[in-house]
Amino acid sequence: MRRGNAKAETVITSISWQPFHQNPKCDRLIAGSSDGAAHVWDTTRGVVKHSLGHRKFVSTVIWGGQQCIYTASRDCTISLWDSSTFTRLAEIRDHAHWVNASALQIYVDMST
Repeated sequence: MRRGNAKAETVITSISWQPFHQNPKCDRLIAGSSDGAAHVWDTTRGVVKHSLGHRKFVSTVIWGGQQCIYTASRDCTISLWDSSTFTRLAEIRDHAHWVNASALQIYVDMST
């Protein structure tokens, strides 16, 4: 897959597949890149369907299981996106330096 207008020096920094329970075809992923965006790919067609913007290098992406996408960047922000409309829901700007990594913690209540 190659983005049509991507520069030769654009680097993919992180990828995350859409969770299986949201898309059993497993044909979509999000890729963070050095061009300052996270690109949602249709892997069947090999094309970018959506781009989620940051101001600098996107260091990590997570496609969460609850209809959310999380992106972190060297612009010192973490963004939360709606994975059905691809609109930004929230942005955390309190980091003093780059955000290099991110993770989700999943809590499952087994008492019921």
